[in-house]
Amino acid sequence: MKQRVITGLILAAIFLPLIFAPNLIFTIAMAVLAMIAIFEFFMMVQKKEPFPVGYFVYPLVFTLLLFVVIRLMFHDASYAPWLLVILSIELFVGVLFLVFRRKFSFETLAKMIFGTLYIALPFAALARIHNMGLPVLFYLLMLAMLTDIFAYFFGVTFGKHKLAPDISPKKTVEGALGGTFAAVVIASVFAYWQNIFDIDPVWLHLTLMVVIGIFISFVAQVGDLVASALKRNHEIKDFSRLFPGHGGVIDRFDSTMFAALFLSVVMMIMEFFQ
Repeated sequence: MKQRVITGLILAAIFLPLIFAPNLIFTIAMAVLAMIAIFEFFMMVQKKEPFPVGYFVYPLVFTLLLFVVIRLMFHDASYAPWLLVILSIELFVGVLFLVFRRKFSFETLAKMIFGTLYIALPFAALARIHNMGLPVLFYLLMLAMLTDIFAYFFGVTFGKHKLAPDISPKKTVEGALGGTFAAVVIASVFAYWQNIFDIDPVWLHLTLMVVIGIFISFVAQVGDLVASALKRNHEIKDFSRLFPGHGGVIDRFDSTMFAALFLSVVMMIMEFFQ
């Protein structure tokens, strides 16, 4: 516990100033985290299906390319064709590995392609949300983190029914519902105060805040469960030991990654209809 607290304080000292950094610095930081995360993902796959570590170049390059193109797409949709180009090249190179390398199985290829998308999309979305302004970023962090915090307390106090016992035995339905309720209430008050969703009339504004908040809170919990399922499937406790007591980048960002991706999608849809 002491190690966990110390690491948590160090992480706070690093990441809190980063939140207030210029957009370019924040984007570069997200790219670095994405590179670390894809390495963690690669090592997870490699642990169960051993193959030369040099193969890491494949997911590293395409995660970085996908991150850059997706981030540009959030700014300018005209970059969309490049996404198809990169995905096509990634698939083609992967197929070459599959055909000419005996230790590269179809399952490994599928996991690698999934991994690049699983990492690149959310971290690019985080960079985009930061670019939308600090209120939107704080709104995201509130929904993701408060859901997790209150889910723990509600689960410990009222939890009786297991949410996903085969994946995460400690999580309960009561905890999930309580976490969502508390996070949505607090985040919605903040969103209304900051006028994050500039919509009229007021009743529609309030309704959308609640609906979006519930959706993002639910998605954040799904992200947590996805990471837990991956770790359980590959028989590991944490993705890495980068942050003692906290695990790796994916362990720390699992729920925020999914929440960021789908909040970006929601904001894009709302911008389209405005």
